[in-house]
Amino acid sequence: RGNALIAYRLLTNEHLGSFYNMKKHGATTLWEIWQGYRSHSHPMFGAVVRYLFQYLLGIRQREGSAGFEQIVIQPCFVAGLNRLKGHITTPKGMVAVSIQKNDIETMVEITLENEMDAFFLFEAQKFELHKGLNRIPLQKIVY
Repeated sequence: RGNALIAYRLLTNEHLGSFYNMKKHGATTLWEIWQGYRSHSHPMFGAVVRYLFQYLLGIRQREGSAGFEQIVIQPCFVAGLNRLKGHITTPKGMVAVSIQKNDIETMVEITLENEMDAFFLFEAQKFELHKGLNRIPLQKIVY
């Protein structure tokens, strides 16, 4: 919704009441209460995972499709986040996305385990994706 930077800052906040604070205190799961009392294995805050995969990595179903019949890769590029990597397993097979930024370009690598109806969107550009590794170099992205 145009607030990728705000979501990223909330996720990476290092103060009390943050995911970082949980990790700093040894958490390997999400706590029910930000301050750490009660359950230390609670999925309530797990919605952040959706943000990581659907928005930062940009792995989504095309609107109107079901069962990952049609896949759109459209990452949100956020200032300060220069490297990210992840994958999901769909009914059609694995979809992996890797993004690495430097001063010259942003390299997007998308790997499709099987043939899929998939494409990558960046600004007004649309790239059809094929089985295997798809490398898409983008000129330096300015925020």
